[in-house]
Amino acid sequence: MLEVNGLQLHSISVDSEGMAPSQADFHVKPRLIYTTPSHQYPKGMVMSYGRRRLLLDFAQSSNAWIIEDDYDSEFRFEGRPISSLQGMDQHSRVLY
Repeated sequence: MLEVNGLQLHSISVDSEGMAPSQADFHVKPRLIYTTPSHQYPKGMVMSYGRRRLLLDFAQSSNAWIIEDDYDSEFRFEGRPISSLQGMDQHSRVLY
């Protein structure tokens, strides 16, 4: 649906801490970032607090919007919940 509406997609790798951008990914200046931090597709990882801060800082410096799809945030099998990106956002860059 995004490509049909003229958006160019740039995928980011996922590791045990969730979204794992490489140095090359930081050279791409997005207008929109779509993420599922509570259940990173396809592996189901939860994005770590550090990666959430990194993503928020990157969005602020790039003047990008983050769409946070938090469809699975209430399902936790271990550990304490991590705040949503929107709850951590100090610059109003996140659309929850």
